[in-house]
Amino acid sequence: MVTIPETFDGHLLINGGSSNVRFENEEEKMLKSLQTDIASGDIRIKHVKAEEIDMSAKSGNLTLNEIEVEKAALHTISGDIKIDRYSGPLNADLTSGDLYAQWDKMKNGVHINVTSGDVDLKVEEEELKLDISVVSGDIRNEVRLDNIEKSGKRSLIGQKGEGEVSVNIESISGDIHIEE
Repeated sequence: MVTIPETFDGHLLINGGSSNVRFENEEEKMLKSLQTDIASGDIRIKHVKAEEIDMSAKSGNLTLNEIEVEKAALHTISGDIKIDRYSGPLNADLTSGDLYAQWDKMKNGVHINVTSGDVDLKVEEEELKLDISVVSGDIRNEVRLDNIEKSGKRSLIGQKGEGEVSVNIESISGDIHIEE
């Protein structure tokens, strides 16, 4: 266990080879940045408020719970991403892995790129603009859209409300499921 000193400047960088990382911010200190880069292992973070997070796992999973951010980038190669009780925008790139995400509050700028894997999103926003495409896989949308520009087996462009929150998902191989 590592204790963060009182003189901590708010920037936390965690690198590791073959290792697992578990970070819980029980005191809920606001971080300026949280960066992780793990070559082989899982990363779990909980109770984090940060201006920015940038997390990378190769041959490992990312698990985020109770996260509030202003900017986020998540990258996995051969690993899944699971996000629960999340508030903020998201940029996620997955190669050979699944993504599950449940938002408390979405902010504009959700971009998800998947090379091989499924995407399962639970959203509660009233104002969404969806732009989804798959090369090989299916799209299952359970969000009631007010306006649909394009709807087919491999693509969906539509809007709920004024469309203030943009959600862009691109997948080469995998299914995409979105629900309210």
